[in-house]
Amino acid sequence: MLTAPVATSICSCRTPKPLRDYPARHPALIDSAVLAPLYRDAQGRLRLVFILRTPAGRHGGQIAFPGGRREPEDPDLLTTALREAEEEIGLARQLVEVLVALPIVDTVATGFRVAPFLGR
Repeated sequence: MLTAPVATSICSCRTPKPLRDYPARHPALIDSAVLAPLYRDAQGRLRLVFILRTPAGRHGGQIAFPGGRREPEDPDLLTTALREAEEEIGLARQLVEVLVALPIVDTVATGFRVAPFLGR
């Protein structure tokens, strides 16, 4: 069983400030979030879930965590990550235990500011 303090030490990270508290280094970036789903397989090994994006579109053919852009009805980026994981891989949001919020990443090349969350 992986607890949040263990996840934090494994990731060598801390809970980031809310997105609104970050300086607008790249104000045109689109707010988005991803969930890095972690689970143990039948042999007890830790596994991380990735998806392969379809060939078309801005992220065509990329290997990624389930996630996407924040929708107007999403009250926060954690909601975005959980909604997108449910839509993309069928992971029911009420079954996810969020272990830690990871540092936000600006992806200037693709135009997104990504808030990643580690969950199981």
